[in-house]
Amino acid sequence: MKILLALVDYDGCAGFSEPELEQILKRDPREWPEILRRNIKERNRELFLHLTRKIIDYARQGIQCKVIFAIGSARQSFALDHLNAVNNGNGSCKNLLPGLVDGLRDYLKVYNIPHTRVDHTPFLMADIYSGNISGSSLSLIHRAHREYIQPHNHAEWMIFDHEKITLMLTFLQHIVHCEGYLRPDVECIMVDDRMDILETIQSVFSRFPCLIPHNTHITLVNYVEGRLIDQPTLNTSALRGTGIEWSEFNLRTLLTIINLFHLPQTSNLQLREISWKNLPRIPTPDDLRPLFHQPESRPCVTPTAQFFGRPAQQNETSVKFDWSCTLG
Repeated sequence: MKILLALVDYDGCAGFSEPELEQILKRDPREWPEILRRNIKERNRELFLHLTRKIIDYARQGIQCKVIFAIGSARQSFALDHLNAVNNGNGSCKNLLPGLVDGLRDYLKVYNIPHTRVDHTPFLMADIYSGNISGSSLSLIHRAHREYIQPHNHAEWMIFDHEKITLMLTFLQHIVHCEGYLRPDVECIMVDDRMDILETIQSVFSRFPCLIPHNTHITLVNYVEGRLIDQPTLNTSALRGTGIEWSEFNLRTLLTIINLFHLPQTSNLQLREISWKNLPRIPTPDDLRPLFHQPESRPCVTPTAQFFGRPAQQNETSVKFDWSCTLG
């Protein structure tokens, strides 16, 4: 089984532009959900064709695929989604995933590939920061827009990663844990319109493949306003993981990694910003060994299991994270 994890950006990439949304909002509000979904499908045909060809290539090798879409935008909480929706005038990213799933399913039917499962993960980074189960933050975003309320029990603070390295780290571990019982190979397809982000991702992960689980490789796709842009400089052949599946990947692990790299930080109210460009310090192998060399016999069962997509049990309470490890 090959898992294709498609992390898809919204602004300037697969999402709406302000003029497009303005035309949609002139229609009857009762038609908005269907129109939004249909427009996402129509404007991302090149992405669907790219993924369909990839699935066909794997099928020719006798490899079955499962596609999982995820929000690869920095809009990883209600506050960030709302702020960008207002500033950019292009609405919430909550409408992205259903349209992508429906669009690719339609393409697979046209190409007679009906047995490939296409789904999405509702996981957002805010689920970790707020201490809620996977999907809670996206549900709150939907509810806030449906009932015109400011959601409670949401992330009180977050780290804004300009190059999305920590976002990719977290989503990769999330998928590995979700599909862990199958031990699948994972191809993480990062779809973004900004070349500076893609080039930084390439630079960091090519130098530190231990950050990527060993059964995973990363593909980078430059995608601008619904159009694929060929970028010969994006060489992803080296982006193959040598790391492990963390048995206890949580907020403490994420903050530890950030501290190891001594990333430049700026604070803005409840948002802490970091950047991976021009790393001030390169961790040594000895620095990284405690994180990436756990005994293989150690079971991959973790108190944060529910944060990685497993359904919450009835009456389950959220597990709060250990805040003793803070940013340096």
